[in-house]
Amino acid sequence: MPEGDRHVGPPEAYLEEVAAHLRRLALTGRGEDVRGRNLLALHVLETAYAHGWLSYAPHRDVGRWLLMLLDLVGARAGIGPEARLARTCDAFLDELRDVGLRRLADVTRSALLQALSRRFAWPGLALAPVVRRLSVGALLWHLGFRADAYLAQVHFEKHSQGKLIRRKIGTTLDELWARAAHRQLAGSAPTAQHVLAALPPAFPVVLEQVEHALARVDESLEGAPFAVFYALATDAARSGRRWDPPERFVEGWAYSREDFERAVGRTLSGVHSRRARYRRSVGLAELGLSSFFPTTVALVDGWLARCGCSELWVEAPDGGHAGGEESWLAAARARLEAIEDLQWSIYASVTEAMEGRSARRLSGGTP
Repeated sequence: MPEGDRHVGPPEAYLEEVAAHLRRLALTGRGEDVRGRNLLALHVLETAYAHGWLSYAPHRDVGRWLLMLLDLVGARAGIGPEARLARTCDAFLDELRDVGLRRLADVTRSALLQALSRRFAWPGLALAPVVRRLSVGALLWHLGFRADAYLAQVHFEKHSQGKLIRRKIGTTLDELWARAAHRQLAGSAPTAQHVLAALPPAFPVVLEQVEHALARVDESLEGAPFAVFYALATDAARSGRRWDPPERFVEGWAYSREDFERAVGRTLSGVHSRRARYRRSVGLAELGLSSFFPTTVALVDGWLARCGCSELWVEAPDGGHAGGEESWLAAARARLEAIEDLQWSIYASVTEAMEGRSARRLSGGTP
């Protein structure tokens, strides 16, 4: 950064403006709340980076990319807007790594250095030590991000780059992932392990996202049926998809379809305050897997409609439960190694399909 600009920090009024903008992103009124699905999409992107399936580098507008990460990861970590802006670049990148986005942190660091090198005509290597110590607020300032200009361009989603990432993921990976998941059956009936392994990018990642959403409203998956987890992970109301569970997933001893509807936020009976209803609605923001993996989720929906995955059902009214006394969540945790083996097999199949597609392109064949 040129000597005259190196130590020039953003005006206090600018930091206040961006902090206010970050608060507005958590509110309704400008498109649907898609924080959950955008964060999940970043985890899918992290997996895609690891396996070389696709790349997405935010070189065009790094300021918007940084703001999206501030919103998604800062909210996930429970950090207030002012504290997010005061973080040094290094500390912020460490927070990305802490939530499992290690490769994305490296991509972000590279994009920041490239953008600032172009802006100030400094070599990236010389700029790197300076950027590491800058606050995130200062980075946004030097990148030229202005909240008022951004608001003027946003119409349907709060983060246009999130929509682009989800679209690219869906176009590139959905069909391949569904085919790879189906291949795991090898002609046999799907099991609960197949169902959980088929959830992109990995069952533990989706589980953590759902558990965090429930924690925001002081609830937990402990004791909740599988149907609650699956609906929160896959529903996407804006795109018209709402899972209607077969009866055995929601009708049982001490549980009913009404309990399910309330647990996933479709009905808010007993919540009288408008503010409380809103907080619960945002707290249970859908992960929306069906919006960018529609073929994969449709495949799993079909499995659930016909499979004998009794460990995923609720306890029957007569007290019988083919899965035994163990809850679906305890069973999944106990069988996590087998689920992860299936997931790695899906990864290998997707990689093979991607390599085959690339080879056909290079030879001039059909993609």
